[in-house]
Amino acid sequence: MMGCQAIEVHVAMSQEMYGPDVSSSLTTGQLAQLVEGVRAMETMKAHSVDKDIIKDEMSEVRRVFSRSIVARGAIKAGTRLAAAHLALKKPGGGLAPSALASLLGGTLRRDLEPDEELKLDDVEIRGR
Repeated sequence: MMGCQAIEVHVAMSQEMYGPDVSSSLTTGQLAQLVEGVRAMETMKAHSVDKDIIKDEMSEVRRVFSRSIVARGAIKAGTRLAAAHLALKKPGGGLAPSALASLLGGTLRRDLEPDEELKLDDVEIRGR
């Protein structure tokens, strides 16, 4: 769609007709769907979205529906973190799930309550 100038299609009145290209032809109903889809793409292309504006408008929705890394239960300072100690829960706003692997094996610097969000400074990681 982005650079397409023309689309060649073969149309058959029915898929049950006889001919060499009938099996790869569109019916008139399928042609109507194709045209409708192309028109929708043209409309979307003509009305682009400023992602920076949408990002700000959607920040609260993203926070509610994303997840944060939290303590699965009470964890004492000095604990070497394992996957069993941590959980991913809504809402977001804390450390993203993508940070989970980097926390494993690190040492907890302070006590955490169940469901308390972890912060990067809560974990001592070798080499950091």
